[in-house]
Amino acid sequence: MVSTNKTSPKRVAILMENQFEDFLFQVPYQGLKQAGAKVKILGSRMNEEYHGKRGKVSCKPDDTATEVRAADFEGFVIPVGNIRANPFVVSLIEEAMSQEKAIAVVGYGIQVLIETDCLRGKQVTGLQSLRKDIENAGADYIGEPVVVDGNLMTARRPGDVVILTNGLLKYLKLEIKEETPADHKDRSFDWWKLAETWGGSSRRELVNALNTAIIGECYTLEAFKQLDCCDLDWRSLKIQLIMQEPPCFAS
Repeated sequence: MVSTNKTSPKRVAILMENQFEDFLFQVPYQGLKQAGAKVKILGSRMNEEYHGKRGKVSCKPDDTATEVRAADFEGFVIPVGNIRANPFVVSLIEEAMSQEKAIAVVGYGIQVLIETDCLRGKQVTGLQSLRKDIENAGADYIGEPVVVDGNLMTARRPGDVVILTNGLLKYLKLEIKEETPADHKDRSFDWWKLAETWGGSSRRELVNALNTAIIGECYTLEAFKQLDCCDLDWRSLKIQLIMQEPPCFAS
């Protein structure tokens, strides 16, 4: 059943910016709402509507990072990276990390954590193209779909967001009607069905979005390979990145 917790509902903030990946918002938003959490959308500006890249989802901020404190919430979801340019967002997440609030991050959202300087000594995952940035921030990069290190939960790619959301719900002790694995590393569970329940997207749509993200990573690395770098430091960096390139799959 949906949450039977008689105490005050868990408060979770989702940090958003315009031109987000639709299901990276929709999956955690619907999953949290169905589990009885009180969800607030935090943006950079009020009275502005944010639109997803696929044109399926739009949302309006309930508050901005300047109007709330980390203590107002039990958890935070960061599905976008472009909001990292907002210093109030960075300060809010720094405060949340210091208070050991639950923080769930997927894809480019890890860039917000990099800006906070709070990753040193943490085990995290993320997009392969951001691996060097993650390691330069002092974190230990783990090539798994989802990595949990205390209060910090990170997901590698868009296709992993449903596993991340499930982990966040269990961390916050929220109940969901679907039977899901206790272990986020369970590879036998059909996560796609849960994604459809929470995200309203078909398996094909989710696969297409995942492939788009993978192809974007591969294109960046392929373009980098073509650089004719004379500087030795640049050549060294180029070699490191090419050696760590992700597998490229056809859609």
